[in-house]
Amino acid sequence: MANKILRLSAPGATAPLYSHTHAPLFDCCGNNDLMSLTVAGSSPFLDWIGWQATDVYRLVREFLLFTRAAQTAAGSGVATAGWLCDPCADPYKVETEFCELEIEDFARLRRAGPVRDRTKAALNYCENSPRYRIDGVQITDDFEYDMLRATEVIIQDLAGLIVPGSFETCGQFDGLEHIVKRGYDCCTLDSIVIDWNGSGMDESVGAEWNDTAIPDDTSFVSLLQALVRRIRSRIRMVPSLAGRTLQTGDMVLVMPDSFIPCLLDAYTCWSVCPSGFVGNIWVNAEDRQFRQSLEGGMFGAGQIMIEGVTIPIVPFDYNLINSGNSFDAYLLTRGVGNRRWFYGQYNDMTKPAAMPADSAGEFQATDGGRLLTWGVGDHTCSERVVEMQPRLVCEAPWAQVRIHDVVCDALGGPLSGDPYSEYFPYYCEEDQGPL
Repeated sequence: MANKILRLSAPGATAPLYSHTHAPLFDCCGNNDLMSLTVAGSSPFLDWIGWQATDVYRLVREFLLFTRAAQTAAGSGVATAGWLCDPCADPYKVETEFCELEIEDFARLRRAGPVRDRTKAALNYCENSPRYRIDGVQITDDFEYDMLRATEVIIQDLAGLIVPGSFETCGQFDGLEHIVKRGYDCCTLDSIVIDWNGSGMDESVGAEWNDTAIPDDTSFVSLLQALVRRIRSRIRMVPSLAGRTLQTGDMVLVMPDSFIPCLLDAYTCWSVCPSGFVGNIWVNAEDRQFRQSLEGGMFGAGQIMIEGVTIPIVPFDYNLINSGNSFDAYLLTRGVGNRRWFYGQYNDMTKPAAMPADSAGEFQATDGGRLLTWGVGDHTCSERVVEMQPRLVCEAPWAQVRIHDVVCDALGGPLSGDPYSEYFPYYCEEDQGPL
């Protein structure tokens, strides 16, 4: 007999799993180990970003762009001399320029669980109840589980904003597309933007680096090598960072999981193949052994070494898959050693939770102040609401790179952990498509 899939709600349905009833949340005939096929749990990329509590609404970062010899005339671009023959002559001046980066407000992510009858929430459905989690903790509170499910979707909302989020849209924060960019008021802060123009791993036909053409025979790994060199040079230009070196995990390559084997195959040939790129056909055992050595790494998805810097690969699917064989990637540097300049923040909810209760009811902060939760009710009917207010902070956009439209044929096609992606493994083959 074919296996049957129990769907708690039909695709596209907006009704809660159950409302004002006492139907069981889980089938009592099932085993006690509840396994989710889609709840994400931890996210390597979100964890790498790192999140800090804050109570500061507006951040302003000021940068000293340069201090240099004054020009011979305004706008001439010619430096005055620093030497003098006449001991009584007036010296030439120096000039300094500053730049300012401002980040304001937070996103507002809010979700609610289904409406439940509070008088039935603590009852067991039958003698086989209660249920237990895999870790042995008894599930006795439907409202707690509703909060967990709402929180899971908030994490999906957060992941969904990491790339395309825009502060100009009320309720969102600026994501990578609005951080890793060109066009800052101070061009010194501009990121590197690569348009790979649909090329594969072994060529770069029509590709551009900040709108400047890249030679057609440049491989993707050679591009990464040039990018790492450029970022390290920029770091050395900062006096306070000049003596520091990039450690494993300071710089990562973020890309969709399904396309990582393409990169590792290409890196293998770039490193050891005698005749250039040959796809994933290894001519000897040493090549295969080298390919296998790239697996694992800090995030379990593989790693490469460029210019002596070990770069872990971080799998992240949300809004990075363009089409069936095209993807975007980001080469991100969060800092050098203990000097961080790329991180996440959240409005610390412990303070609003500590305020006296009013007509809106009691508020509670959870997860170290990351989340604020409260109940919304009508008589004995109630639903659990969860809110998070996050934002991304990048004080060094010049150390970040966006790479657009890289092509690779992933065997079997791509997969995505985004539940609203057309590549999410939800539908059967005869019923493919986004939710």
